[in-house]
Amino acid sequence: MLSIGADPVAAAVEVLGKKSGAKNLPLMQAQLKVGPLMKIAAKQVGEEQPMVAALAEEMLKSKKDHLNLTATLIKNGERVRFEIEEGIISSIGKVGMMAAKKGGR
Repeated sequence: MLSIGADPVAAAVEVLGKKSGAKNLPLMQAQLKVGPLMKIAAKQVGEEQPMVAALAEEMLKSKKDHLNLTATLIKNGERVRFEIEEGIISSIGKVGMMAAKKGGR
């Protein structure tokens, strides 16, 4: 198990404590909060790409900016579920409309 964040050990213990057996555990499970990553990207590109900063701001406001990936075993294979939370999609839409009004970039 890989756990990253403010208190990764407590997060790992909490998740593992909720599971009552190996059959309940997915093969792989990951969650990525995209807003903070977009904030880092906005700092990297600076004022050359103002829409990146706008996108980061929208995602951080939404609080629903996670990418979730879960893999489970099935007969003769595995099932992978990739979930994009609504905050990411709506933030992209809002920033896209802002860009269209400003004429690009």
